[in-house]
Amino acid sequence: MISDLVLTDVRYNVQSVITNAVEKMEMSWTMDSVSQMRLTLIDPDMKFLANDYFAARRTMTYGGAEFEVASIELSEGIGNVARMTVEARRSSIQKIKRDKNPTAYSGVTATDYARIIAARYEMNFVGEPTSEKGTITQANTDTAKESVWDVLTRIAGEAKFVVFEADNVLFFCSQEWLINKREVITASWPSTGDQTYKILTRPTCRTSEDDIYAAEIGLTMERTNATDLRPGMTLDLKGIPQFEQRYIITEVSYDEGSIDPVTVSARTPEKTADL
Repeated sequence: MISDLVLTDVRYNVQSVITNAVEKMEMSWTMDSVSQMRLTLIDPDMKFLANDYFAARRTMTYGGAEFEVASIELSEGIGNVARMTVEARRSSIQKIKRDKNPTAYSGVTATDYARIIAARYEMNFVGEPTSEKGTITQANTDTAKESVWDVLTRIAGEAKFVVFEADNVLFFCSQEWLINKREVITASWPSTGDQTYKILTRPTCRTSEDDIYAAEIGLTMERTNATDLRPGMTLDLKGIPQFEQRYIITEVSYDEGSIDPVTVSARTPEKTADL
């Protein structure tokens, strides 16, 4: 429930005022980035702004998870009142992105390094083993320093891996390795009443010789169980000719506190050179 949202270091007696002002709370997870919460609030007298309730790096808890304010935006709402949009991301990832003084590690593989970082920031870890050992350190230029997240992204690219976070789990692996490694769920079109994961509308499906992925799909799913889906899980699609196969879930999003469906995107691993 949205009323469970708690901002740290904010007076207790205004917590309900803040949550009652929330028009919309969007939760999203993506393999291309990190977990995110997006709040849309009405702030008629701009008191939230004046009191810095959503200052950058302010932490908030929701559903047992800790988030950090990453950005705020002010716009005009209905009836000429101020509307705030607040984006918050997992605190662990925000700290990794701010860390511009990564420790150098010698005699480690890329996966070893990712595992060390996950442990340092109290994250769980899922990683594909790599064999080549070396020294992993921060790269500096005259104008910028790499953050720990930049290092992770760089070494993941060199290994042709993906690196992403979902529910405080750091993933560092190839997409081909990841498929079938986590929970495998089955969804069919058309869905029947006894299915755990129900598809509400005909899936969008795409395949192209020009795409690095053999196939990509988009699903609108009943939220009863689909709110538990996360990137990195495997989806076994049934009932669509030419698209009946297993996919890696790449994106999940839904509006909290509503009855609206869950939007899910999935794709096959990248094509290999011989395909």
